[in-house]
Amino acid sequence: MLTADELLDQLSTSQTNIGWRELVPPGSVSDKGYADLLSQLEQAQAARYETCARGAPYIFFVDNTGRGRLVQGCCNNWLCPRCGHLRALHEYGRMVNGAKALTAAGHRLYFLTLTCRGKTCSVREAEENYLEWTNRFLTAYRTKCKRSGGAWHYSSVTERQRRRHPHSHYLITWHPSEFVHRRKHETKFSGSKAKHNCIDSRQILDYCLSSGLGKEYDLTEVRNPTGCAVYIGKYLFKSSIATPWPPGWRRVRYSKSWPKLPHIAPSLAFPLLKLADWQRMAASCDTIYADSQITLEAAYARHITNVVCKST
Repeated sequence: MLTADELLDQLSTSQTNIGWRELVPPGSVSDKGYADLLSQLEQAQAARYETCARGAPYIFFVDNTGRGRLVQGCCNNWLCPRCGHLRALHEYGRMVNGAKALTAAGHRLYFLTLTCRGKTCSVREAEENYLEWTNRFLTAYRTKCKRSGGAWHYSSVTERQRRRHPHSHYLITWHPSEFVHRRKHETKFSGSKAKHNCIDSRQILDYCLSSGLGKEYDLTEVRNPTGCAVYIGKYLFKSSIATPWPPGWRRVRYSKSWPKLPHIAPSLAFPLLKLADWQRMAASCDTIYADSQITLEAAYARHITNVVCKST
């Protein structure tokens, strides 16, 4: 069961946080990977005590213990110095939690990387068409999966390559039955050399070419689902937060069937948009616990005095 302290924002798309350290116990990834992960998670956790640059409203809710909680909402904008970290934290949690849940349910996971074709494709063309291209690819891939009776689940993160073209990493639960195992340096169906041991499929190559993406892709079986999810998650913290994309760009994507994070519905919750809302909050509980000193000061500025920091 989640605790009230692990709830950040009951009325935004980043609705739930969980025990992040418990998601990835020591030994599930390399020592360096674990140290980097903890650093990223601690930075993201610390961001919640900053102020939203876009002015997300404060939220009041009553937790499952009956305590009143006052938190600053999350604007969910990736480029917000505060909320970008919180959004990344939420998406990272969903990816890792989903990978563990699907593996526990008996599904195999595969690591698929898609990218744009080479020098014939400009950055502008890629940005304008990448979503359409990947949608075509996923539609063909999903159709083949469903017709063969396979399980369709995926999550993905898109980052920029050094040449600034989009480049996506997927955790996915299926690949076509017609495939060849390639060893490092062996020639693939695309004509390129395998950079490591991988799975090569002529069908996937056809889906890439017909969708407009080009011939380059990479597919491997995931041996360590948690570690692979952590690997993908690093792009959320190191790339998604700092990388500008065109308006409406989707940095993170999931199939409808990818497991969601657990969620606790509060018994009472509302945003504080006007003074009357703050006064309603003050009358709702004898003592209200703020998530930070900044939030506490916001309450005092409105003459709401029955608010204390959650640590007190």
